[in-house]
Amino acid sequence: MQNGGISDGDQGLPAVDRGNADKKIMLHGSFAHWLATVLIGAAISAAAVLTYDLFFAVKVVAVDLKGFIAQQRDLVLTKKITEEQFKANVDKFERMVFGIPENHVVIMGDAVVRNAPVVNIAGK
Repeated sequence: MQNGGISDGDQGLPAVDRGNADKKIMLHGSFAHWLATVLIGAAISAAAVLTYDLFFAVKVVAVDLKGFIAQQRDLVLTKKITEEQFKANVDKFERMVFGIPENHVVIMGDAVVRNAPVVNIAGK
């Protein structure tokens, strides 16, 4: 029984009849919120994985030092490059190796069996 807009047993709260229209709006609103939550969560997860991969994940890079030294030795012995060019090539190789990011592990190219990029520098 209602008495002045207040139903019996509702602890003094007004009786509200929302009907079916509000249920459709709630269903639509909850779907939109669900969709937004999924899209935002996916975007944040993708950004986190990308950031981890670019800046924190340890990667292996092989450097073909033995091949570089052999190539430079052959070029010097055949007099195709001068001693100054040899020193410049060694400096260039050293800058390249020290320029590899810190999250990369540098190993000798001879130690690589497969699935690791081998950095080879042409000293010509």
